[in-house]
Amino acid sequence: MNHRPADQAIRDRVHRDFDTTLLLEAGAGTGKTTVLVGRILALVSTGRATLDRIVAITFSEKAAGELKLRLREEIEDALAASTDEAERERLLAASTDLERAPVSTIHAFAASLLRERPFEAGLDPGFSVAAEIAGERTLEDAWEAWFDARMAEADPVLVRALTLGLKIEDLRKAARRMAADRDVLGPPAPRPAFALNSLRDRLREVVTTFGPYKPRCTETEDDAYGEILRLEATLARADRADGLALERLLRELYVVAHKGKQTNWKPKEACNAVKAELKALKDAQEAYVQASNADLAWALRDDLRGFLDAYERAKSEHAVVDYTDLLLRARDVLVRSIPVRRYFQRRFDFILVDEFQEPTPSRPRSPSSWRRTPRPRPPPTGARSASARASSSWSATPSRASTASAAPTSRSTTR
Repeated sequence: MNHRPADQAIRDRVHRDFDTTLLLEAGAGTGKTTVLVGRILALVSTGRATLDRIVAITFSEKAAGELKLRLREEIEDALAASTDEAERERLLAASTDLERAPVSTIHAFAASLLRERPFEAGLDPGFSVAAEIAGERTLEDAWEAWFDARMAEADPVLVRALTLGLKIEDLRKAARRMAADRDVLGPPAPRPAFALNSLRDRLREVVTTFGPYKPRCTETEDDAYGEILRLEATLARADRADGLALERLLRELYVVAHKGKQTNWKPKEACNAVKAELKALKDAQEAYVQASNADLAWALRDDLRGFLDAYERAKSEHAVVDYTDLLLRARDVLVRSIPVRRYFQRRFDFILVDEFQEPTPSRPRSPSSWRRTPRPRPPPTGARSASARASSSWSATPSRASTASAAPTSRSTTR
């Protein structure tokens, strides 16, 4: 007995409804790629699109190669079974064109777009994609040159970071992370004020409060009494410090709030009052460190933008781009240039995404970018305004449709 999948109706729709943006979600091994291959075959065999006008995006180069092999097998099987002469001609053409079909990873696809329109993307026409090792070397060279130059000028943000305990390797990692995630940095923004002296002021208030309590301690070896004396000495040091030295001293302030015996205080409630003040000061010190860390992170982010500029100059000088550049440049040229977007609208009819994993802010937008015209300009005739949606499953997106209105999205769990 033949087993009919519970979602067979959705699978059938995928093979005949070509005017709707579809999103299928399912677990591993449930047939997503099979359904995707079936949709491509249906598009070709019915004459709705030729293979060179169907973009298929995969997660890895290995997956792209396997997808082409599966397509070839399905095309050959369809040829063997077909008795319609027109359909056979379409399948034969697809078999011939398969190696030139745009089936690739998102990075390879972005690179192909940029090679066709490099000037509009602000790239050297002969640009190359840096191999992993070469790209790492370019990044490291840019970092070392920028860091050495900034330290030679005693960059205040870098000096502050190193003084407060960060290592050079920590800064290097931060720079590399910014380079990898530069698409989510956003524009510079005003930095909230950091109250450098706030903890010293609070410490002075606490020391003043302790004044009347000190005579009530009958044992000068009491831990709470010793903490009062230590804080008085710390305040004296803080009053002689300023700037970075003061910030470091206050960050390193350690407050012991749980020690002290009531039997050493007259009345014993005095001990509880001292402990309460110490606990409040401890909380204030922890909040100060958090505020200091946040301010330092903000300052480093702004400062390391200079490194990103140096990195971009280094890549430009060598006419190379990295993998993040491919996504960002392709996205930007499609979003900002209407002529380029319309050019690719005319080039491709369908976009299919298989295993669209680990999305970045730039990645989900790229496949759909050429299908939309930003407001206030109206969308061009025949262009769909709905954005493609993709997840760790696959989506099938027509880049052109018979209507300019948004298309519904179908969801299915294939089993």
